[in-house]
Amino acid sequence: LLEYIWELDLARQTGIFHVTSQNALTKNDFGRHVSQVFDFDESLIHDTVAKQPRDISLSTEKLTQALGHRPDTQLNGLLTSQLDLKRT
Repeated sequence: LLEYIWELDLARQTGIFHVTSQNALTKNDFGRHVSQVFDFDESLIHDTVAKQPRDISLSTEKLTQALGHRPDTQLNGLLTSQLDLKRT
Protein backbone atom coordinates (compact mmCIF):
# COMPACT_ATOMS: atom_id res chain seq x y z
CA LEU A 1 0.00 0.00 0.00
CA LEU A 2 2.90 2.32 0.64
CA GLU A 3 3.91 1.96 -3.00
CA TYR A 4 0.52 3.30 -4.07
CA ILE A 5 0.81 6.27 -1.70
CA TRP A 6 4.27 6.95 -3.11
CA GLU A 7 2.93 6.77 -6.68
CA LEU A 8 0.16 9.23 -5.79
CA ASP A 9 2.72 11.62 -4.33
CA LEU A 10 5.04 11.37 -7.35
CA ALA A 11 2.08 12.05 -9.63
CA ARG A 12 1.22 15.11 -7.51
CA GLN A 13 -2.26 13.75 -6.84
CA THR A 14 -4.27 15.46 -4.13
CA GLY A 15 -7.53 14.66 -2.41
CA ILE A 16 -8.94 11.72 -0.56
CA PHE A 17 -8.10 8.25 -1.89
CA HIS A 18 -9.13 4.86 -0.57
CA VAL A 19 -5.69 3.20 -0.67
CA THR A 20 -6.57 -0.44 -0.24
CA SER A 21 -6.52 -3.66 -2.22
CA GLN A 22 -8.88 -4.34 -5.09
CA ASN A 23 -10.72 -7.14 -3.30
CA ALA A 24 -12.74 -7.16 -0.12
CA LEU A 25 -12.14 -9.85 2.50
CA THR A 26 -13.59 -10.46 5.92
CA LYS A 27 -11.16 -10.10 8.79
CA ASN A 28 -11.36 -13.86 9.28
CA ASP A 29 -10.51 -14.55 5.63
CA PHE A 30 -7.62 -12.07 5.80
CA GLY A 31 -6.36 -13.80 8.94
CA ARG A 32 -6.52 -17.15 7.17
CA HIS A 33 -4.51 -15.76 4.24
CA VAL A 34 -1.90 -14.37 6.65
CA SER A 35 -1.66 -17.70 8.48
CA GLN A 36 -1.27 -19.64 5.22
CA VAL A 37 1.32 -17.32 3.67
CA PHE A 38 3.44 -17.00 6.82
CA ASP A 39 2.86 -20.59 8.05
CA PHE A 40 0.99 -19.67 11.24
CA ASP A 41 -1.47 -21.96 13.02
CA GLU A 42 -4.74 -21.39 11.17
CA SER A 43 -6.68 -23.28 13.84
CA LEU A 44 -6.27 -20.25 16.11
CA ILE A 45 -8.60 -18.23 13.87
CA HIS A 46 -12.24 -18.57 14.81
CA ASP A 47 -15.31 -17.22 13.06
CA THR A 48 -17.09 -14.54 15.02
CA VAL A 49 -20.32 -12.67 14.59
CA ALA A 50 -19.89 -8.90 14.67
CA LYS A 51 -22.62 -6.30 14.81
CA GLN A 52 -21.51 -4.31 11.79
CA PRO A 53 -22.64 -4.00 8.19
CA ARG A 54 -21.88 -7.07 6.10
CA ASP A 55 -20.05 -5.12 3.39
CA ILE A 56 -17.67 -2.39 4.54
CA SER A 57 -15.48 -2.43 1.43
CA LEU A 58 -14.13 0.77 -0.09
CA SER A 59 -14.15 1.79 -3.75
CA THR A 60 -10.71 1.96 -5.37
CA GLU A 61 -12.00 3.48 -8.61
CA LYS A 62 -10.45 6.92 -7.95
CA LEU A 63 -7.14 5.28 -7.00
CA THR A 64 -7.21 3.12 -10.13
CA GLN A 65 -7.83 6.15 -12.36
CA ALA A 66 -5.07 8.19 -10.68
CA LEU A 67 -2.47 5.41 -10.86
CA GLY A 68 -3.45 4.06 -14.27
CA HIS A 69 -3.68 0.52 -12.89
CA ARG A 70 -5.69 -1.42 -10.35
CA PRO A 71 -4.26 -2.04 -6.89
CA ASP A 72 -3.16 -5.58 -6.15
CA THR A 73 -5.19 -8.17 -4.24
CA GLN A 74 -4.62 -8.70 -0.53
CA LEU A 75 -3.23 -12.18 -1.12
CA ASN A 76 -0.71 -10.95 -3.68
CA GLY A 77 0.31 -8.19 -1.27
CA LEU A 78 0.93 -10.78 1.44
CA LEU A 79 2.92 -12.97 -0.93
CA THR A 80 5.05 -9.96 -1.94
CA SER A 81 5.66 -9.19 1.75
CA GLN A 82 6.69 -12.79 2.32
CA LEU A 83 9.23 -12.58 -0.54
CA ASP A 84 10.55 -9.26 0.78
CA LEU A 85 11.07 -10.79 4.22
CA LYS A 86 12.96 -13.75 2.75
CA ARG A 87 15.32 -11.36 0.93
CA THR A 88 16.32 -9.60 4.15
